[in-house]
Amino acid sequence: MANVIYNLENTRFKVRLEEYPDYIFFFSSVFHQNKFLKGYKDFIENENNKFNSKYKLNFNLEDLMLLCWYRKCENRGFRVEYHNIELNDKLEILTFYKGLI
Repeated sequence: MANVIYNLENTRFKVRLEEYPDYIFFFSSVFHQNKFLKGYKDFIENENNKFNSKYKLNFNLEDLMLLCWYRKCENRGFRVEYHNIELNDKLEILTFYKGLI
């Protein structure tokens, strides 16, 4: 079996996080998957805190930061499903569907 999958439609590397069960993240390699798993909690906390401190607001940006972290970790494409709906890499669709579901 290949260690790197260039087409994320064919990958066997996927993750559903216990804290975010509505999402499924697909990866091109176990390296990218492990990087994502190792760092997502710290990234979300740090970025959420930075935003809220800078703008003196109290927004919960966890979902957005989770997707931003995925984008930083997976450089061979973008494939994320939210409630079995595939999100695009521009993340506009997340705002739309989060409001409906």
